[in-house]
Amino acid sequence: MTQFALSTIFSIRYRLLRYAPTNILLIRTHGRHGLRWFLLAVGLAAMFFYAAAICTTILNHDGPGWLNALVILFTWNGFKMLRIDPVTLVLRRYIRVTRPDRRASTDVHREEAQAHEVETAGASR
Repeated sequence: MTQFALSTIFSIRYRLLRYAPTNILLIRTHGRHGLRWFLLAVGLAAMFFYAAAICTTILNHDGPGWLNALVILFTWNGFKMLRIDPVTLVLRRYIRVTRPDRRASTDVHREEAQAHEVETAGASR
């Protein structure tokens, strides 16, 4: 029973992460080129909250009850997009601190290669 429940939960989670647009954006912001998608996430958060406000206004003027579900969905996605911002900044900082800079290592290799060329050129004369 628990194996069936766990496999069902993980299957649903995989499908949501794979096909839901906001989850795709969330994955892309945590990737290598995440800062490209950062501003899009901020703009989407504002649009989600604006859509929730519009639906709430319609509901206050005797709108259909199913708009309550949209208000919950827009608010959830808006907060999800707002959560992306600090998480992405912290991840970027962590990556920058923990990983060595490639440019610095290639500069060191280049200087060593030039020094080796100078030594071999001086020894051959």
